[in-house]
Amino acid sequence: MTMDPNARRIEAEAEKCLGQSLYPELKRVRFDFRHGILTLYGVVSNFHARQIAQELMQGIEGIQIIDNQLLISTPAKQKSAVSRRRRATLSKMLSAGGVNSIHTDFESNFRSPESNQNPRKVC
Repeated sequence: MTMDPNARRIEAEAEKCLGQSLYPELKRVRFDFRHGILTLYGVVSNFHARQIAQELMQGIEGIQIIDNQLLISTPAKQKSAVSRRRRATLSKMLSAGGVNSIHTDFESNFRSPESNQNPRKVC
């Protein structure tokens, strides 16, 4: 298999860019360069880190296409915190009558004319 003469230079530059990034997790990003296509592999914690990795590669001469295959993984602690916030918000809505009042408003819009002399209009 014949290797692109610029491949070693491009791979060295990619490694340098990722290694010098202010995002430590980008040091774990792996890549493969073939036929002008640089493919990024690995796992990052958020969409921003994924985009930063891609943008760093755009400055390297010789790369024609960047195939960003980085996966986004949220740590379990963040997932459980989000779930707790969602449950707390839902609980507040229920205790404040927010969900019940929405349901009541919805029902009042669709009552039969016999049960309601002044039905509300639905926009």
